[in-house]
Amino acid sequence: MSHAATVWAIQQRGLKPATKLVLWQLADRHNRDTQRCDPSQALLAHDCEMSRSTVNLHLRELEKHRLIRRIRRVDPQTRRQISTYYELAFDTDLAPCDDDADEAPEARQKTSPKAPKAVEPSPKSGLGAVSEKTRKPCPKKAESRVRKSDTNLVIEPGKEPYAREALSPLQSKAQLILTGKPFLCTAISSVAARECIVAGLVTPEDCRAAGVQP
Repeated sequence: MSHAATVWAIQQRGLKPATKLVLWQLADRHNRDTQRCDPSQALLAHDCEMSRSTVNLHLRELEKHRLIRRIRRVDPQTRRQISTYYELAFDTDLAPCDDDADEAPEARQKTSPKAPKAVEPSPKSGLGAVSEKTRKPCPKKAESRVRKSDTNLVIEPGKEPYAREALSPLQSKAQLILTGKPFLCTAISSVAARECIVAGLVTPEDCRAAGVQP
């Protein structure tokens, strides 16, 4: 932690509060002796309580203000991407050079011994910022993340494909008798039980099992 670097970050003007928070967290991770500053994006996102994609937006904004410079790095042995190295304007002048006008900030390389040689992000190298956005569907691509309307299995109220047929009072009584539970059939009279038997909905044995005398 560098107290001087955090004070410098607080003194910067013209930034949005969230962008200044990201700058302050970077300064808090800055080593005043070695000038090393390479927190992972996951750690920055945790410290700032933001998503990684949002952190990247604020980092790009800080680069536009020439307050930081991001240096992509890879492990020289495994060729795998490691945490980004950050140069702060607190340590050095980040004024634009002749090549910076047309060159993306992510593609700049650093030859200083503080960080390994950077590799330009590209689909071929597999390096680059992690995005949380899903790819947009395209008619030329077989896969699509757009949900088809006819695959929605949720049935909205009033839009059931088949309306349920209402039961008649006699059928409702027959269903109660078929449960075989006398406490459900206390309101069924003998006359209603006989009507159910005549209609072929229940049998006399069903009525006796439910405690109803036909």
